[in-house]
Amino acid sequence: MRSQIVVIHLPYIWQVKYADWLYRNINSFSRAENIEVAVENAILVKFWKRWNLSYFNNLGELSHFENLVFDTSHFAISRTNLFNAWDCLKGKVRHIHLSNNFLKGFDDHALPFKGRLPLDSFLQRVAADGYDRDIVLELSPNSLEAKWGRSTIIYNLQASMEFCRSHLKIDLN
Repeated sequence: MRSQIVVIHLPYIWQVKYADWLYRNINSFSRAENIEVAVENAILVKFWKRWNLSYFNNLGELSHFENLVFDTSHFAISRTNLFNAWDCLKGKVRHIHLSNNFLKGFDDHALPFKGRLPLDSFLQRVAADGYDRDIVLELSPNSLEAKWGRSTIIYNLQASMEFCRSHLKIDLN
């Protein structure tokens, strides 16, 4: 049986006490409580330039945490190469938030087969490395084209699942 998982965000730079507690205690807390508290890589905010408003938001600092959430769109915003990030962090990844990104500086949560990230190759790498944990599609209403109604949403969800299954080589029959 898998342990329970809770996804948390990195602390913002003004959350000093939370940052200190998280860095010093989250790994031992997770082990003691048998709950995987997985830390998600954060986005960068873009005003006139990109700003990192979170503590521990580079690959070296993220590797401190034993349980991680790997958000592909967040890495895209920071212009972090998905394959480098995966190679660095894969042993600690407990949960993947999968969505594509158009690389315009914000969190698109685009359909996996639309956008500029090579998610087909990324999923193949993840499968080849034997990753057997959860991969969650994190999609926005805009990417699902919700304004066009139920049938369009269903089509986009089915196409997204098929994209993932085909690149992960999952056969549900």
